[in-house]
Amino acid sequence: NKTNVITITAYDLLNSASRHTVNELDVVPPITLTGYADLIAAKLGTAVLWSTSSVPDVITYEADNLPNLNGTETLRKALDAIAEITGTICFIGADNKIHFKQLTTIETPIAISCDDYIELSSQDSVTISKITSVTELGNNISAGTDTGFNQIIRENPFIVNRADIVDILTNLCTRISGITITPYNLKWRGNPAFEFGDCISIARKNSTSISTFYMGESLVYNGGLSVTS
Repeated sequence: NKTNVITITAYDLLNSASRHTVNELDVVPPITLTGYADLIAAKLGTAVLWSTSSVPDVITYEADNLPNLNGTETLRKALDAIAEITGTICFIGADNKIHFKQLTTIETPIAISCDDYIELSSQDSVTISKITSVTELGNNISAGTDTGFNQIIRENPFIVNRADIVDILTNLCTRISGITITPYNLKWRGNPAFEFGDCISIARKNSTSISTFYMGESLVYNGGLSVTS
């Protein structure tokens, strides 16, 4: 018997952001970093939501120090760059708005029990302790200590060439240093209520657990639904 296969493909606003470029924005200085994000959202017909802990420090761009963008960059690339220098992840929420969310362990982790999954594998945990902005010219600037993982920022257009880049990196390092991330692969039944960046605790078979963050999933239906995170 031949099995019929139906493929369903859906896209969110980040796909639309990949089809528009920065030169479509009407940037009028002075403009703040959050104001730039708002311009992108308006172009996409939506709004921006910052989680309570992720609202960034005020960074203002005057006419003589606008972000180092040539106009051909996609709006998605600009959103990724904004997320990078604010220590957040950027995603489209169930409300169809652009969310910037900072990873935090302050919230109570959502528990995933051994009964919820089929297979679990994980790698060594990494704890962020340092941030380094690097450029092709070798103008590398760092903030933090060498006690843990060094987060590299490469040619970010929203901070490169700014006179206050040290202050920006220092504030960013203060916000995200100490965050521990454990890379994992989980084959399980899934939970549609999860959002990107949710703090989760996965129970191991040996009675220990992994504390990490939910970063997305793929779904496969083959007579039954399975999810890989």
